[in-house]
Amino acid sequence: MTIVILALAALVVAAITAGAITIRKLRQVVASLETRNLAEGTDPDHDPLTGAASWSGLLTHLRRARGRHTDSDADIGIIAFDVGDFGALNASLGRAAGDLVLKTLAGRLQGRVRTSELLARTSGARFVVALESPVTAYGARRAAGRLLEGMREPLEIDGDAVTIDPHAGIAVGPRSEGELLIEDAQAALMKARQDGAHHPILFSDALRNDTARSFHQAQQLKTAVSAGELYLAYQPIHRTEDGALTGVEALLRWDSRTFGPVSPVDFIPIAEDTGAIIEIGAWVLQKACEDLHYIADGRDDLVVSVNVSPHQLRKSGFPDLVESVLASCDVRPSELQLEITESALARPEEVEPHLRMLRDLGVRIALDDVGTGYSSLSQIAALPVDAIKLDRSLISRLGTDESSGAERVFTSLAALGQSLGLDVIAEGVETAEQARIARNAGCSHEQGFLYSRPVKLREAVEYTHSWLGHRSA
Repeated sequence: MTIVILALAALVVAAITAGAITIRKLRQVVASLETRNLAEGTDPDHDPLTGAASWSGLLTHLRRARGRHTDSDADIGIIAFDVGDFGALNASLGRAAGDLVLKTLAGRLQGRVRTSELLARTSGARFVVALESPVTAYGARRAAGRLLEGMREPLEIDGDAVTIDPHAGIAVGPRSEGELLIEDAQAALMKARQDGAHHPILFSDALRNDTARSFHQAQQLKTAVSAGELYLAYQPIHRTEDGALTGVEALLRWDSRTFGPVSPVDFIPIAEDTGAIIEIGAWVLQKACEDLHYIADGRDDLVVSVNVSPHQLRKSGFPDLVESVLASCDVRPSELQLEITESALARPEEVEPHLRMLRDLGVRIALDDVGTGYSSLSQIAALPVDAIKLDRSLISRLGTDESSGAERVFTSLAALGQSLGLDVIAEGVETAEQARIARNAGCSHEQGFLYSRPVKLREAVEYTHSWLGHRSA
């Protein structure tokens, strides 16, 4: 602000000397200088893009507020927000559109915060609101809900309506622990993102323990491959037309010496966040191709499906790695199917070239978890894929009291796959009724507990041999 004041004083003196100063002109000069000041980043306590407080401005606010109050243990609230899939939005619409989204959201938040509250943009697409004392958990939840409501209103970008999916984390505690509360609110925000929660998550001691556990798991996961703690389980995939066994899906499992069996729901996100998924994914690919020889027992028409993270798929040398593994394991490309999730479509320009290289190699590509994300007919049709896998969350409602709506969605997605000439695989089939609906909907393959749970290699080999013997008898 010193620069603004000095520059303003110089201009005012010059204008007065020339006899040309007016109140209106003075206000215009002030506004112009403040805008330039923000744009040039000369005010470290404000974000130059949105005009909200910056990270340092947030800390300055908390310290000043603490100094103004004699009761440093009065509870305050911190709410951390982020914009879901902002990276995908930025990649698809462009940085200018992304900046416009951030400015619009900041304006909406600023319009809904109270005079005693502070809005800050702390990084990227993340905002923080500091609530003034006295604050209760109930009051903080209500405030977060009010602010989320404003963020979710559709935005208009270049004439198109864009809807975002924000998340929020809350921490409430003594004013003297303001900086720690920011960390806690961000930890709650990460939990909200992981759970896909549309409501604010309040930080708690249980969440603190979960965060500490996740940290230690991340450390252990770095050595899980070399320590021999990872293994693959296999689940069979059958053709609906005649029940023939056509392949198996390799599913990663972790039996930690420290934590015991850890669910993939817990450790896969950690592996992706830490980058460990690159080494782990390479190990999975190699092991699955090696195991295929035992499972197939000489057959050349069984396919092993391997899940691939978007991080792996974007890596420049991934197609070369796949080709190298196939050659070293003496597996034909047509015997390998790589499964990618819809989240990989967030940056199609980064993954499509690799998908085409893999298809040119002869490897099959399947789009996994269809029905849970944002892929459209045009996206699926444009991608070089051979199959779609309908998510188990759709299957689980088939044949129940809630089945009517789910069945329509399920059937529509199956018809979409058929119209594109793709194999349609129903995941999570557990009952004969679900299998019947899947067949009637036009699914070409099915997979689930109705046939077998995921089993270790020895049991997978026994299953394959038993099934093939049963079918030939």
